Parts: sequence; C-alpha cells; structure tokens
Amino acid sequence: MKFFWNEIKILVLWFIGSSALLLLFFLLSDLNVLDVFLYYGLLNLILFLFLLLFLYSRLRKLIVFLKHEKKETYPNDLGDTTILKGLQQKFEKQKKSYQHQLFVYQKSNEEHQLFINKWVHYIKTPLSVIRIMTQEDKTDERLQQIQQEGDKILYGVNMALYFARSTNFTNDFKFEKLFLRQTFIEIINELKRFFIVHDVFPVLEVSEDLQVVSDKNWLKVIFYQLITNAVKYSKKGNKVIIYTRKDERGLWCCIQDTGKGIPKQDMERIFDLFFTGKNGREYGESTGIGLFLVQKICDGMNYLIEVESKEGKGTIFSIRLKEQG
Repeated sequence: MKFFWNEIKILVLWFIGSSALLLLFFLLSDLNVLDVFLYYGLLNLILFLFLLLFLYSRLRKLIVFLKHEKKETYPNDLGDTTILKGLQQKFEKQKKSYQHQLFVYQKSNEEHQLFINKWVHYIKTPLSVIRIMTQEDKTDERLQQIQQEGDKILYGVNMALYFARSTNFTNDFKFEKLFLRQTFIEIINELKRFFIVHDVFPVLEVSEDLQVVSDKNWLKVIFYQLITNAVKYSKKGNKVIIYTRKDERGLWCCIQDTGKGIPKQDMERIFDLFFTGKNGREYGESTGIGLFLVQKICDGMNYLIEVESKEGKGTIFSIRLKEQG
C-alpha cells in the first residue's frame, strides 16, 4: 500500500488542512451552527473516501505491478486512463527493444562460440602433428623444447575452448558413474611430460572401487587445472598428493602440494577472472583463467570447493563430490 499512500498523501493533507480551516472558521465566528458543521464534515469525509476508493480502483493494476517481485517482467494491462495507457505503450516499446537487443547478443555469442570451437579444432590438428614429430627423437634437446612449447600452446588452446563453452556449459553436462581413480590416472598420463619437466612426482591415494556421479569431461577439466597448478608452483623433487577423505559433509577429493603456497593477501581473489596474484606474476605464464573456470564449473555441478594454504608450505584444494551410493 505504500505506493498508493505516496500517490494520495497530498490529497490526505489537503483534506486535513481544509477541515481544520473550516473548524477554525466556525470556532472564531459567532454563529452557533455546530450541527451544520458536523453535517458538512461527515459529507466531506464520505466524498473524500469515495474519491480515494475511485483512485485506488484506477491505479490498482499499476500498484500490483510495482509490488511484484519480478520487476523485469512487463505488465499486460495497467489500466484505462490516458497516462496509464501511455505508460503501457512505453513498456511495450521497451520490451520489443530489449528483445531485439537480446536476440542480437545471443546470435553474436553463438557466432563467437562457433568461431572459437572451429579455431581450436583447426589449431589442434597441426599441434598434434608437431608433437608426434618431436617424439621421434628423444635425445634432441631442441625437439624436446619444441614439444614442451607445443604442450603449452595446446594447454592454452584448450583453455580458450573451455572458457568459450563456460557461458552455457550446464547444457553440456552428462552425469554418469565414474571410477575416480581411473579418471585421475588418465589425467596423470596426459600430464606425464609436465610432471617430468618440473621434476615433480604424483602420488595417487584413491581407492580403485570408489565411484562418483559426475560429468567426466568437465570433472577432468577441474582436476587437470588443479593438478597443473600444483605441479607448476612446486619445487623440484616435491610431490603432488591426490587423495580422498570423508566427513559429516560428504566425500572430498583433495589436491595437495608442498610448494610456494598462496599469499594471504591473494586468497580472497584467487577465483577472480584474470587475477594472477604474486605467484602468477613470478611464474610469468599465468593467465588468471584456470581457477575462475574451476569455480564456475564447480558452481554449475553444485560442488563445493575449499582452499587451505600457507605461504612457503603448500596448498590443498578440496572438492566435495557426489559419491555413488
């Protein structure tokens, strides 16, 4: 009712003021016409209430619309007054304009994503050929360096693809039963060269019969990124430990390293897009996209992610998964 009150408060004040002036007039006059004053006052009150009721009936649809929680929706009918009809036409024009802008944006976004997908697949083919060619001679250091750089390019290309798909990746989810250990073995095999180059060793402490319900492709993206970060920021000879634990909140899969750790001042922003932090600036090749994607994918699959870190001692990323019962 606050909308209606704001609309009529001037009328209410006018009624009170006019009644007070009339009462003052009768009190100051010598005429003894109290019955006339009371009759006039009652008649004035009835007419005033009728006016308020009439105004409310004309503005009721507008008041209901303004009170509606979903204010982004457009009303079908606000009333039959000239002003309300004009307001209705204004809403209709805005609605058509917004719908057109939304259509243009969606079309542009679809074209952009299609371009990224085709570009990624186009680039990945020659990259795969380069990797195969450089694997033929493992004694040539230059070929090994080329292969390492090719791995970096492939990683960046895949990251661009995942980022492009992240705008509507929830439509791409396909949840199924997965053996968690086997999923990690696939990721470790894909990162085998990365582990060797950084002289870091994976330790997998996940039961062979442990099953979870998840989307395999996107789950691999999450752990691929977390393991890559753990290796990248670890010292030579260190270990990256992959294990699971259970508590009253459920099953957790943890990626632990004993590397640099995350500075305390960076902890609140590590999931922000393009934020690289102190370690990222020192490493020089951090994009600030990886952890943003991890957080976004976890939110999409309703996974909780937690981080524990001490600078100079290491970091633990924990993901709460859905265990197959």
